[in-house]
Amino acid sequence: MDKETKDIVKLLAGIQIESLNSIKEDVKNGNDIAQDLIKKLLQIEDDEIIRALDEHIELYVEMENTPQLINMLSEYQMLVCSHILFRMEDEWVHTNSQGVLGTWAIFQRANLKFHPELTLLKF
Repeated sequence: MDKETKDIVKLLAGIQIESLNSIKEDVKNGNDIAQDLIKKLLQIEDDEIIRALDEHIELYVEMENTPQLINMLSEYQMLVCSHILFRMEDEWVHTNSQGVLGTWAIFQRANLKFHPELTLLKF
């Protein structure tokens, strides 16, 4: 993974850390909407919310330090990160177009890993 792609992956991880910490704070404050969102996001039950948030935050902290860990994300987490990249691409492409392209390539490879049947389609 080239340096530019690592930089973009670190930005994605940072956004996820900030978002998950914000959701965790809302859950601790009794926000039911945050609890419903986090159960869907992390695919968990009520009694697992704080522990699961902590585990996902730690995963993204490790991903900031070792961007190659992006390849270890679940399909759902990979899709969340690709959505973040989609939303941030216009801003990041001006300063790091190579990193944006490299990160999209990671997501494309992951998509084929999760859905090998896509190789049967002719585009």
